[in-house]
Formats: sequence, structure tokens, C-alpha cells
Amino acid sequence: MSKLYVFDNVDVLASYLYSLKKDISPIKLQKSLYFLYAFYAGMYYQNQDQVEFKGGVIFPNELFEADFEAWTYGPAIREVYDKRKDGSQYYLDFMNSQEYLTFMQNLRDEDYGSIVLEFINDVFQDISVRSDFALVERSHEDQTWLNAYEDGKKKMKNSDIIDEYVKAVRFPRRSRQHLN
Repeated sequence: MSKLYVFDNVDVLASYLYSLKKDISPIKLQKSLYFLYAFYAGMYYQNQDQVEFKGGVIFPNELFEADFEAWTYGPAIREVYDKRKDGSQYYLDFMNSQEYLTFMQNLRDEDYGSIVLEFINDVFQDISVRSDFALVERSHEDQTWLNAYEDGKKKMKNSDIIDEYVKAVRFPRRSRQHLN
């Protein structure tokens, strides 16, 4: 049976991002999680054709169990905001936890583990060089955020994010979604 999510706990992914770059602003952390989630779904959300295309390796369909809300500065996860609002120490400390260390070792042992980590590293490298407000502006272009924000809803539907990015990544000429 395949896993639903690569990361069972978003804190592990957030801490992994801090292992790549110690100085991440709250906005950049939120946008990093959002764009990683969205682009991962665009690349790896699978149907049977995708499984065969990827050489039989079965990837979890989602990077983590997302709970994005449409905030003024773009998509955000309240739980991450609450843990990060007083500084990055929670995530820096979590990097040394047994949960984090065990999970990361197990991820590296998965058939898809090194591919997913390379994907995260590459996308995060691109995200990390952009200004916070360039990322905010880019996230405001996403129809899923726009619809939820304009309708006064906080909750963004994961299925809508996935649909938007599957189309954007797999059919780029029909969509203008990209990080640039």
C-alpha cells in the first residue's frame, strides 16, 4: 500500500528547510511550504499513466497533509505560523529530535526518497533567493488563493491547489503558472 504523504508531519519538512538555510523569514517559510506542496503535486500526483512514466516508482500523491488558509499575504498554515511566530527556534530544535532524525533516515531509504529530497532542494533553492514580497505577489496569482480570499473563506481546498498545479506543470502552454 502506498503512502498518502511524503511527510507525515509538516514540522519535519519545515525543519528540513531550516537545515538547508538557517535564516528563513516567516513569510518565506509559509510560501516555501505552499510552493513545494503545489509543485510537488504538479510533478508527482499520480494516476496509472504517471506510475508507468516514472518507472514503476510509486510516489505519495501529496508532499504533506496540507491545511492552507487564504491570508492577506498569501497561503499560510496556521499551525506553522503559531510555532514560528516567536522565532525559528522550534524548528531548529526539532531538527535534533528523534522523530526528525528517524523520519529523514526512513525517507532516504524509500525508493522515491532521494528524488523527493532533490526536488525539495532544487525548488527551495529557487524560492530562497526571491524576496518575501515577490513570493507573496506570485502566490496572489494562483486562482485557488484568489477564489478563497475573495470569497472570504479561509480554507483553501487541497484538491483545487492540486488541480491548478497539475494543469500548470503538465500542460504549461495552457497555463501561465510557474515561479518566475
